Amino acid sequence: MQEKEEEVALSTLRSCLAIVLGVAAVCVAASSAAAAERISDGGFEASTCDANECTNPAWTQNATSAFASLTGTICRSGTGSGDTACTGGGSAPFSGSTWARLGAGYKASAMFGGGILSSLEQTVPIPTAPATLSFRLRIINVAGPTGDFTVEAAGAQVFAATDLTPGFATYAPVTLDVSSLAGGAPLISFEGSSSQDPVGPLDSFDIDDISVSTVDPSTAAAVDPRCAGLRAKLKKAKGEKKKRKVRKLRKRIRALGC
Repeated sequence: MQEKEEEVALSTLRSCLAIVLGVAAVCVAASSAAAAERISDGGFEASTCDANECTNPAWTQNATSAFASLTGTICRSGTGSGDTACTGGGSAPFSGSTWARLGAGYKASAMFGGGILSSLEQTVPIPTAPATLSFRLRIINVAGPTGDFTVEAAGAQVFAATDLTPGFATYAPVTLDVSSLAGGAPLISFEGSSSQDPVGPLDSFDIDDISVSTVDPSTAAAVDPRCAGLRAKLKKAKGEKKKRKVRKLRKRIRALGC
C-alpha cells in the first residue's frame, strides 16, 4: 500500500510538468505535510490606496516611463496607476479587490519614445524544500506595442512571457519549483514592460494571488507517518555506508517534505 501511494505521488508530479517559453513550470505533487506560506500579502489586499495609487509595506514597487517616473504598480478597483486608470483595457483582480498591473499605461507624447517598465519585488525566506512559487497571470495585449514579462528569483530568471504568449487571455495559474533556493531568503521579482506605441495604450501583465509555499518542518513528521520510518532507514544506511541507498532515501524524504 505504501509503495502504491508513493508511485501515485510520483506519477502526479510527472504529469504536472509543463514548458512555457523553454522555462520549466513544475507542479509540485501534494504532500500530506502542512504547508507554510512565506510571501507576505500575496494578494495585495493589505495595501493602502487613495485615488491615485496604492502602497504596500511588504512590496517594493516601481514604474518608470521614458519621460517621467510614475506611481506604483499595485491597483485597487477605482484607483489609478500612473497616468491611466487601473481598470483601463479591462484590467481587474483575480480575487479580492486588489492586484498588480505591470507594463501598463498611456504614453503622454510620442516624442519621448520608449514605453513603460514596471516592477514589483519582495525578499522571501525559504527555509525548507520542497518550495513552490505560484501566481495568477493575465496578459492584456493591444495592437502595436510589444510587451515582456519576467519573474526572477535570487537574480535568476525562472519564468518569461511576452504579450503574444498563448493561454493567458484570462487569468491562468503559473506554478514553479524553487526548491533549489531552500536555506536562503531570495529576492523574488516580477517585471513587465511595454514598448512605444504613439500616444496610446500599452500591453499589460496582471498578476494576483502570489504564493511561496514550503513544508512546515515542525509538522511534517507528525502529519506523515512515513517520515519516521524513512529517517530510521536513512540512519541505518548511513551507518552501513550504503551511499546509493542513502541517496535514494534522501530523495524520498525530500519528496515527502519530512
